[in-house]
Amino acid sequence: MATFISKYNFGDILYLRTDPDQRQWMVCEIEFRPGDVVVYSISSGTDSIDVYEFEVTDEVDISKKLGLNDDKQKQ
Repeated sequence: MATFISKYNFGDILYLRTDPDQRQWMVCEIEFRPGDVVVYSISSGTDSIDVYEFEVTDEVDISKKLGLNDDKQKQ
């Protein structure tokens, strides 16, 4: 019998690493693919997307939310 392990679980709140607004997303589905690849279906309001594990985090990036690490400010 195979054992599948994911970093996040159903109902966990996640944030997209690239989202400047740092919206909250909830894990609704978990898909295990060959090569130990995990894909999460996450939802926020009426929106839902599929993401790879490396695209999300369980910690909000406050500096990104406040626009402090925005590339436009460096120019």
